[in-house]
Amino acid sequence: MENKFYLIDRRGTTSLATTLLVLLVLLLVSSSLFYFTIYSNNTSKKISNSLEISKVYERQKIVDFYIQDILDKSSEGIKSDEELVSEFKRQLNFYKNPSGGFLVEELSQVESQLDNLKLIKENGIPKSSEFEIEIIIKKSFKENEENKFNIEYNYDKKFIANV
Repeated sequence: MENKFYLIDRRGTTSLATTLLVLLVLLLVSSSLFYFTIYSNNTSKKISNSLEISKVYERQKIVDFYIQDILDKSSEGIKSDEELVSEFKRQLNFYKNPSGGFLVEELSQVESQLDNLKLIKENGIPKSSEFEIEIIIKKSFKENEENKFNIEYNYDKKFIANV
């Protein structure tokens, strides 16, 4: 009885379908590799741009942390708006370096917006403090000599702390 399922027949040759399959697979692999080498440069540019944007969001979280921390510390035991503003300024000065600049440069925008700092009272008793603020975060980066990008991120946020 003769087995009909040989890949190679008795004469030592392969079938035409097998040869075509191998050639088409080689063509597909080589064209895929060519495509990926040509267009991989564009992908790396997109990744570097998104990394820069994520750095802006990280910066926002840092600024939010410091503002909330300052508001929490300055709201303890406060009885009037004036007292809250002066304590907030005092706490804000802790984040200045010896040369007069802020450790986090965006905190310099806070000083000009202290009019938005309010003490919320219920029945004449201080309950919480609110601070609505607009922060602008700017980031510039250079991809190469021709491409320079500037990111400007504006956001408004309301910070609340219990008294």
